[in-house]
Amino acid sequence: MIWKTDFSKWRQNVITANNYLKNEADMKAKVLLIFIAIIFIFGIFSGCEPTEIKGERQARIIGGIQWDNAMDFSEGMAAVQKDGKWGFINMDGLLVIECLYDSVWSFKEGYAAVQIGRKWGYIDKLGIIVIDPEYDSTWYFSEGMAAVVKKEKYGYINESGKLSVECQYDDAKNFSNGVAVVKKGGKYGLIDKKDNIISDFIWVEIGPMREEVCEVFDEYLSGFLNNKGELVLDKTYEDADFFSEGLAKYKVEFLWGFINKNGETVIEPKWTDVSEMVKNRAIYTIQGKKGYIDNTGKEITKAIYTYAYNFSEDLARIGTEETLTLSFGFISLDGTLVIQPIWEEARDFKDNIAAVKSGGKWGYIDKNGKLIIDMQFSEAFSLSEGYARVCIGDKYGFIYIEKQ
Repeated sequence: MIWKTDFSKWRQNVITANNYLKNEADMKAKVLLIFIAIIFIFGIFSGCEPTEIKGERQARIIGGIQWDNAMDFSEGMAAVQKDGKWGFINMDGLLVIECLYDSVWSFKEGYAAVQIGRKWGYIDKLGIIVIDPEYDSTWYFSEGMAAVVKKEKYGYINESGKLSVECQYDDAKNFSNGVAVVKKGGKYGLIDKKDNIISDFIWVEIGPMREEVCEVFDEYLSGFLNNKGELVLDKTYEDADFFSEGLAKYKVEFLWGFINKNGETVIEPKWTDVSEMVKNRAIYTIQGKKGYIDNTGKEITKAIYTYAYNFSEDLARIGTEETLTLSFGFISLDGTLVIQPIWEEARDFKDNIAAVKSGGKWGYIDKNGKLIIDMQFSEAFSLSEGYARVCIGDKYGFIYIEKQ
């Protein structure tokens, strides 16, 4: 372990002591030098920042573990907080946008929302305010548009900061497939980027637009609209959700199954809950336990898990209480338990690496379950854009783990 300290202060203290030697007795000067040395040694081992990461795999800290809080990297920039204010670092760990803001959103489409006092605006990656802080709330850009709030009404601005859709709605969601979900008069509808109404305000709820369709609910039944506002699947379902990999989950008589975009039942409803399809796999729940099925409804695993998560890089986190203690491991796409559930907590694999917790500390494993970065963090997260956000004590920073 290598430690940082301020040698300029040590040098100044030595000079001070030498000057003292010229004017006082040698014994007094020696006592002073011993006292300074004790302070110097204490300074090395208290409150200093580690600059090396323990583990079999090479890793390095980017810019120091020095932030009061931090967000994952997005578009090459990560938001960091110091003394209650937020700024941004780049992938070299350099603070390229000073910590000046009361709150921030991560960069999306080249812009980040920032809060100054009670108002929100936007900056670019040079830290230049490109849209003045005049809104009560803002969201990130999506398809060149961002939702903003003024006097409790929602509208949309474009990338030049022009208000393309006046602040007139009671709620608004991000643009997707050229349309956005907005609320007016207690009901939801769809608009385009020119504020043309694509679907009238007749829906109690509208889900996110995925694969060019979205789920709509009219108090009694669910159906699906396309981005032209056309009802492509009629309102025949008790409940439903968005499409993923060509299938959407739907509910009949308290049980869930899956339909395709023609409205045909692909997997009969027989579970108390199901997730969306990811990697042609979905999580099902029955009698409080979770398992996995494929996109034909075939069981990949029995319902034996307390916790189950979607697949990421062909591995899925599972949590089991077989030993009366909750522990986490990973299964493969065919349901094989490839990493034993021995971890107190775990996060998804990203770039073939996953954060895991043992003995109250976090480290990182590879896809063979081998520990490549030792347990040394008070908190650790999945990699984002190649960098992992970690915490040591109460300070946050980022590490880069070398690829094999």
